[in-house]
Amino acid sequence: MTPSLLSESPHSTAAPAWPAAPPAQSREALPATLQVEVGIIGAGIHGAALARELKLRNVSCAVIDKGAVGGGTSQWSTKLFHGGIRYLATGDIKQMREGLAARATWMRIAPQHCRWEAFWMPHEGLLQGLSHRFGIGLYDYWGNDRPSWPRELRLGGVPRRLFEADPRSQNGPFRGAVAYADCLTWDRRWSRTSWPPATPTCSTSTRWSAGTTLPAGWTR
Repeated sequence: MTPSLLSESPHSTAAPAWPAAPPAQSREALPATLQVEVGIIGAGIHGAALARELKLRNVSCAVIDKGAVGGGTSQWSTKLFHGGIRYLATGDIKQMREGLAARATWMRIAPQHCRWEAFWMPHEGLLQGLSHRFGIGLYDYWGNDRPSWPRELRLGGVPRRLFEADPRSQNGPFRGAVAYADCLTWDRRWSRTSWPPATPTCSTSTRWSAGTTLPAGWTR
């Protein structure tokens, strides 16, 4: 699946730069004891979400991480709020439509953290191209609830001149592509958005180095 725009105008698809670890001198020293009910290792999306839920329930917690909040979140993530196009191939239409509805909801409530993109699904021959057009057509039909959809993005069959202008189409097995819609996002932003403010019931992250000794009963 190749991300691309079906438009003549340039548009950057680059993700924000990968965050560097904070300098050693800026890291807080790990206290000798931590008087909290819950200890969380890792300030990624799961650690941030768990800390938020605990705060909402007035449960004290401390989050320990060797870097910044969301600093190394989901390195291999697809960075997508996808509608579940893979479920179409397995015939799980119900799961796919739930994903499409959730995608539209996220775009409505948090447009600052995501944006629409057109992706290319390449095909090797006529029959595969026809099957892609039919399947992806259903996907985009059921997923036609696309708030703030950019007018410059085009779905369906990729015009040959645009496909051949893409360097990745040269000297390969593919003869064309079909474009479908999905929503890009960045895990790091969600980690920081979910992060609860420092309160007596939920401390800010305490950063530790490789040589730090954790309190008794704690493991990395």
